[in-house]
Amino acid sequence: MQENKTIRSFIALEVPKDLQIACGQIQSELKPNLPRVKWVKPENIHLTLKFLGQINTEDTSRFIEIIKNAFVNFTAFSLQIRKLGFFSSKGKPRIIFLTVRQEKIIKDMHDKLKKVLTFDCPAKPTPFRPHITLARIKDGVPPDINLSSINKVNIPDKNFLANQICFFESKLTPKGPQYKKLFSLTLN
Repeated sequence: MQENKTIRSFIALEVPKDLQIACGQIQSELKPNLPRVKWVKPENIHLTLKFLGQINTEDTSRFIEIIKNAFVNFTAFSLQIRKLGFFSSKGKPRIIFLTVRQEKIIKDMHDKLKKVLTFDCPAKPTPFRPHITLARIKDGVPPDINLSSINKVNIPDKNFLANQICFFESKLTPKGPQYKKLFSLTLN
């Protein structure tokens, strides 16, 4: 009997190159004051709509059809980054992220996926908060976070076109995650 192969996957709003560059510039401003932090490579920056976890490779075509149908009534929109924030665990910062202004549209996208993905998808116990992850702070590393430096970072007041929904495979490696785009849907 052949064992089913699985892949780690997620559905995301792919951020445009100019937003990836802007995020890289923000990271550059933060790096001197935030030691021992694992920075997301700018080319890997995205906005996760739904983490799927491990799925069977034979189900990828079904996920592609779900994505096509779920986003049929969504159109491209203007995305603007807002401010920096942290997700914490036990009072210690673990994720450094950017919030976005178009939370309603993005939450609607997430809710649509949550509604149509009724099989084999882990439910998150915490509410969905649209964000763009910039860095992760590893467990066991005492974070020397200079919070005052966060407030001094220049966040560009610029709009970016958000028009790509992507289905990604994510391979975790010692050098960081590697993403492979399995499918991309352009919003009109």
